Amino acid sequence: MSWKTFKEAKIAAYCKAKEKGEVDPGIVALVEKINENPVLVSLSSCSGRINLLQFDIDERKSTAEFFAKWHEPVDKEDFEMRLYSYTEKMQLWFKVEPFILHIAAKDIQSAGRFLEKIRMMGVKRGGIQAIVKEKILMEVHGNDYIAVPVDSVEEWGSLIETANRMMKRNQEVLKKLEKIKW
Repeated sequence: MSWKTFKEAKIAAYCKAKEKGEVDPGIVALVEKINENPVLVSLSSCSGRINLLQFDIDERKSTAEFFAKWHEPVDKEDFEMRLYSYTEKMQLWFKVEPFILHIAAKDIQSAGRFLEKIRMMGVKRGGIQAIVKEKILMEVHGNDYIAVPVDSVEEWGSLIETANRMMKRNQEVLKKLEKIKW
């Protein structure tokens, strides 16, 4: 498949997901700017989130299921109401996850330029994940992350404040990335 055909298919899938409301509004502007570059295309993305995730630590992803998630800073009372409504038996985890971008580049030079720009903006976590049929697949993450079992937390105020600061910092990085000429 040619780069042009590949990119057109990925943009069509993105547009369909956006129409269905499956794309986080907080990352749309950045994804669309990246997609304007003829040698880059977004594959998947998330603007970052605070979530309550239920899963068996021994089974990991095979049992993971969101109980609640927010793509912006969360109100402590809203969070606690949702938390205290949890009645399942599986362990519940509180997580703060930064933005994540999966990007394909047409060639290694384009991937290198993309990663260089990301690093210049202070994003340290990211790199080339694979080279598939002459496409360079990259993954980039924001820097802030928390994961803690809910039953280990006695008071949520301080942790929610920290999580909200992380989400705001995450949003600020996304805004800086939107200003780059990709």
